[in-house]
Amino acid sequence: MKVNRIIPAILVSICMAFILACGEEKTVSLEGSEDIAAGIQKLTECYDNSETTEKIYAESAVLKWQDGETAQMREQKGLTEIKEHYKDKGKNYRVVKVSITDIQKSANNAHLKYQLTSEDRKTNLQYKINCSSEMVKLGPAWKIKEEIRKMDLYD
Repeated sequence: MKVNRIIPAILVSICMAFILACGEEKTVSLEGSEDIAAGIQKLTECYDNSETTEKIYAESAVLKWQDGETAQMREQKGLTEIKEHYKDKGKNYRVVKVSITDIQKSANNAHLKYQLTSEDRKTNLQYKINCSSEMVKLGPAWKIKEEIRKMDLYD
């Protein structure tokens, strides 16, 4: 009788462990790319601070993003348009987390894949945005040259 209760309990435990393991975020080792990762982590500050935007985007950067309401891709060109985008969107949204999933780095260029967790300031609802960036080393700093953001719902 006890065996009949133990076996299902073990199977349920194994299934729960498997489900939890599959749900964990995948991240990449940042060894050797700490400077790039530190720059991308500052994306959490861009909606509230235009100076941060200047520090992580190149002057001629391009931001392509998917509108959550229409699913259409939008584009901002140049630092001025990108700062205006953050100022406008920052009224309603903020980035609460950046999870880097891939970094490919050469001497003066880097390609990154990461996921942003964004939050609606009014409802506190969170959603995921899948991103990729081409970065370039300008002097001592790494800056975003082109960034593409797609809503996790549509990707």
